[in-house]
Amino acid sequence: MCGASKTGRQGEIGMGLFGKLFEKKICSICGGDIGLLGNRKLADGNLCKKCAQKLSPWFDERRESTVAQIDEQLRDRERNLEELRGFSSSRGVGDGGRLMIDEAGGRFVVLEDADDDLLAVNPDLVSLAQVERVELEVEHISHEEKRMIDGKKQSYEPPRFLHYFDFWEVITTSHPWAKRIRFRLNGPSLPLHAEGIARRQPHLDAYHEVKAHIELPPAGLLADLGLNAPVELDCRTRQELDECDRCCEMHALIQSLLDASRADHKN
Repeated sequence: MCGASKTGRQGEIGMGLFGKLFEKKICSICGGDIGLLGNRKLADGNLCKKCAQKLSPWFDERRESTVAQIDEQLRDRERNLEELRGFSSSRGVGDGGRLMIDEAGGRFVVLEDADDDLLAVNPDLVSLAQVERVELEVEHISHEEKRMIDGKKQSYEPPRFLHYFDFWEVITTSHPWAKRIRFRLNGPSLPLHAEGIARRQPHLDAYHEVKAHIELPPAGLLADLGLNAPVELDCRTRQELDECDRCCEMHALIQSLLDASRADHKN
């Protein structure tokens, strides 16, 4: 009897948890019903998928936010959309994502995808005075290229590596909903072929390390190649370096534009 009683209690607990899963939930913002997999938890309530889609694209503190804070943000987002209708960009930078600056108005927006519709996404209008820091993050992976010899994969001599780089612009602000704006400057990941250098762990200087190795190979690698001095880069490698350099230049341009615009609006 004791065993049956214990099993029964476990079954009741299981049914209770199962029941909670299917328990009807109401959105704390709009009052609508929330479907089985549609709930977005708040610190003190629930949020439906439709309301969650109206939040800032750069907002990542939803779980820690109260119903009152989310309600405030959604009202602010409606005002933001109305202001966007009159937004006029004087400069734009970025291929993957895109930063657009209204230099006269002292504000900017960022689209995560350069092809996105401005009003459909409703990106936050951020004042230049709210910018705290601008940084470049470089993501990097690499793998060794091999050739087939007698049906087996063999390394080249010296080894050849294919590197891929992504350049991310990170803008930290004091904006209440868009505190960290991160977008990719390049479109698809940028390839870079190199001999004799493998860098599997990503770090900020990975690109410049690989670039320096290509443009001024170490003496040991030159000896392996049977060379006394670096030779002129082939067209493919030069073009790959130019594409990566262009992203570094876009980062420098964004920094200078934001700095100059902030200085103008302080004076």
